[in-house]
Amino acid sequence: MGYRAIVADDERRVRSAIIKQANWETHGITLIGECQDGDDLLETVARERPELVLTDMRMPGLSGAELVRELRVLYPEMQLIVISGYDDFVYMKQAIASRVVDYLLKPVRREVLDEALGQAVRELEARQREREQTLDVRRRLNESLPLLSEDLFHQWMTGTRADEEALLRSLDLPHLPSGAAYAAVVCTMDNLAEIAGRRFDANPHLLLYAIVNIVNELFDGQGKWFRSRQQESELIAVLYRPLDRELLAKLLEELERQLRQLLGIAVRMGVGNWRASPQLVRDSLHEARAALSWLHAGDHQARTAYYDQRQGLTRPGKDQTGGSERRLAAAVDSGSLTVIRQTVEAVYAEAEQSEYLSIASLRKLNSDLLYQLERLVDQMEDQRTFFAELASLRQQVVGELSPPFVQACAIQFLDSISRLDRKQRKERKVIYDIRDYLERDYRRKHSLKELSERFYLSKEYISKMFKEEFGANLFEYLAELKIDHAKQMLMNRDVKLRQIVDELGFNDESHLSKAFKKHTGCSPKAYREQIGSR
Repeated sequence: MGYRAIVADDERRVRSAIIKQANWETHGITLIGECQDGDDLLETVARERPELVLTDMRMPGLSGAELVRELRVLYPEMQLIVISGYDDFVYMKQAIASRVVDYLLKPVRREVLDEALGQAVRELEARQREREQTLDVRRRLNESLPLLSEDLFHQWMTGTRADEEALLRSLDLPHLPSGAAYAAVVCTMDNLAEIAGRRFDANPHLLLYAIVNIVNELFDGQGKWFRSRQQESELIAVLYRPLDRELLAKLLEELERQLRQLLGIAVRMGVGNWRASPQLVRDSLHEARAALSWLHAGDHQARTAYYDQRQGLTRPGKDQTGGSERRLAAAVDSGSLTVIRQTVEAVYAEAEQSEYLSIASLRKLNSDLLYQLERLVDQMEDQRTFFAELASLRQQVVGELSPPFVQACAIQFLDSISRLDRKQRKERKVIYDIRDYLERDYRRKHSLKELSERFYLSKEYISKMFKEEFGANLFEYLAELKIDHAKQMLMNRDVKLRQIVDELGFNDESHLSKAFKKHTGCSPKAYREQIGSR
């Protein structure tokens, strides 16, 4: 960071000497002005607000201790270096009392000035770090306050905290409002993961932070909204100002409109009954969840359900996704990615066209899909390749209420598996080609470098895949080939060991003997005698 400085002295030659001797650039300092008396200095400092001032102790106008004291009072963060032609203890004492960086005597030596400037910059940097740390602490505190409030709320809702103070603090209320009544609202977002992926760098937490701010501003003084810890795509509100149905409906409609307009988020809401006591808020929350769960996931008109109107939410017949889990399981058991893909497409197309599909049923369908895809990954050889992608898929679809989006995410995941499967099949075929090549040309020496260049695979990959496929590393396999052929040649007593050495690419008879004994437990000569005695 650069700093700005002003030099003040009533003698031009002194100012020029200081300016010429100072290593401004080395210390990251820019000289922005010169002053010839105390009044001029005060005026220039007020206008320019420099970080550093080098000033004579005695000048026309305001000077001496009064000048230094006034600069320190008005600009406590500014660094002061005092320059004086008087080796006077009184002046030094005044300068020290005003907490100047240094007190330099004229004529100022270059090295002394350089040290003073360095000290001033170090002090400025230290203060800057302190300011940044203070701001960071304040920022963290501001960020943590909603989390502390959220923690208190969930402790209250789960029964970990039973005192009303916890609920009041989470709602930012100093005391229970007079004439208060309490109701819970549950809001679920159909397309949270989709919007987060398109507009928030796939960070749903950042999107949720924006949503909570919007809805809390809308409901200021009426209640407070929190993120749910059961479903990432869910928000929970506690209302504490009694609202008639018409006014509450308008507020919820405005919430839905703002989220759709500002962020593209589609929401559905369930509202519990009003309660006279905060101790009964949990009951209202259960009612809100129940009302929400019976909304038709495919109905884009009715998006808010009230628990006291649950008679109108009765399920009209059998849920049409009942056999989906069995169909998905059978598809995975088939081992065919084509069958799995076709089944996923069919199941979600039927879900979207269903005459009645509750939110609870759609969430169960998503969970069933994830479970079956986890089974599919468990059956794969290279499971670890898909752990991160499977976790990302879970985050995308677990709470989604848009069948087309969930289907698209699942198909994308299956396409990734299909691409890897094709790649592995192709590479496995190459490994068999390498084996065939070695069996045809086992007589000469081979290296991983040669095979890598010939078959366009890395040396490490060839070594790893060969051992996985054939249970032995490549050179052990090649050695076994040579020994097997050596055994066949030893059966013919007319074949000399030297011929075997030359035919199979061994260095000499000693090399052949050691390799043969390592694999068979006996020397070539002993092996030939064993065969001859049979």
